[in-house]
Amino acid sequence: MAPPPVGFDLHRSLAQELNDGESYGYRPLNTLSLSVTESENPPRGRKSTIPDWINGPVHLQLFTKKLLEKAVADYGVAVVIGKVKSVEAGGGEITAVVERG
Repeated sequence: MAPPPVGFDLHRSLAQELNDGESYGYRPLNTLSLSVTESENPPRGRKSTIPDWINGPVHLQLFTKKLLEKAVADYGVAVVIGKVKSVEAGGGEITAVVERG
């Protein structure tokens, strides 16, 4: 059996650091890897070949909010909600972000 993808290990370690992932819907899942070839003539009236029960192991919006909360609390990150007018860069680094109005 192949080892799980790196993302699974990353989510597991983040869940431990972020209060077991309860606040953003993380849950460990047993996984199965399949190789599938899509039919050239899919059944009529069927929009997607992906089963309805397949979904991600985290709630993406809650996960993103939790990561931002952790960054603000532990690393002093400032989150600014706005629209970017331009990004200034030099020497391979971003030197400034200019907000719109």
